[in-house]
Amino acid sequence: MELPLDIKGALDGSKAFTGPEHVVIDLTNRCNNNCIACWTGSPLLRDKTPPNQWKSLEFPYELIKKVIDDLYRLGTKRLRFSGGGDPFMHPNLMNLLEHVKSLGMICALTTNFTLVDEPQIDQMVEMGIDEIAVSLWAGDSSTYSRVHPNKTEKTFHRIKQLLHKLGTEKNSRQKVTISNVLFNMNYSSAAEMLNFAIHVQADAVYYTLVDPIPGYTDCLLLTPEQNKELLNILDLIECKVTGPRGKTPIELENFAQLRRRLSNSNTSGAHYDSNIIDSIPCYIGWMFCRLLPDGTVSPCCRGVNKPMGNLFRNSFGEIWQSANYREFRQKARHRKKSHPYFHPMGCDTTCDNLMHNLDMHQRIIECYPDLGKKLCKLK
Repeated sequence: MELPLDIKGALDGSKAFTGPEHVVIDLTNRCNNNCIACWTGSPLLRDKTPPNQWKSLEFPYELIKKVIDDLYRLGTKRLRFSGGGDPFMHPNLMNLLEHVKSLGMICALTTNFTLVDEPQIDQMVEMGIDEIAVSLWAGDSSTYSRVHPNKTEKTFHRIKQLLHKLGTEKNSRQKVTISNVLFNMNYSSAAEMLNFAIHVQADAVYYTLVDPIPGYTDCLLLTPEQNKELLNILDLIECKVTGPRGKTPIELENFAQLRRRLSNSNTSGAHYDSNIIDSIPCYIGWMFCRLLPDGTVSPCCRGVNKPMGNLFRNSFGEIWQSANYREFRQKARHRKKSHPYFHPMGCDTTCDNLMHNLDMHQRIIECYPDLGKKLCKLK
């Protein structure tokens, strides 16, 4: 049996025989929101707020267009525009979306949706943008304005109207996901978030738990009592979507992992993934990476403090095959995440790539059923 090249690399332990299947591109750090739980824009950050120079960073159009072409030649199939800021703050976003689709790649974007207008919705539908994930954090206007201090209830109603237009006009191959970060200011309205997603004819709703900065946004963490209350709300949500009294046609994205995180005894300290992170190897260095607007190539969503190289100095292909990347792959594949190498990432808190690792592990076990125990013996 001929192995897929990413699996071949993972079994090798350090080499990459093809480019990453999935790449997230942070087009810009500029953002028009100050979400209360944001790592960079929350008013709770005080002296921890990044400097204005960082906030103004964005990828030059010609450079990122060249990087996209390089990724296509290396075999990348899926691109997502996201970032420390909102992609719609980048002046060339629509041109980049069109370029990605002209190459036949899967194209997704994550946005707060406040800067989108009707003509852009028409363009994205016509281009065939594959997924639009809208970071909302609320199911009603009052909650929305509380968790986005510089926005009003009027903003929420405008988003609702535009999302309904998108939901009714997109084709069956296009996906709209409503994304919600849950914390003590909004967890009690998780069911309303589902109702909102259904109302605007979204295809999926995604929940995750707040990833706090100690001493600043950790005041947003759920208490043990709130944690239990949220688990009860999730029961009602799951019953509404998959229960015997009629199935609601919407996906609960990564819902099982949300439940597992809430059931972790370390949830109160935000160590959501400490009970699973070392149960399988990390394969992320063969299938994913994140590109930051200062040119940094990050090996995973949380790896911004462990850069593999910089696109202003080297091509993506050179960085992907570099000694830095080979070391990362080797350690991620064989070492426990308590190893000092991974301290800058905080892997045991929230692994934003856990679903990718679980999928890859399952694919490997399907090819080699007897490898499971051997692969999981991390040092």
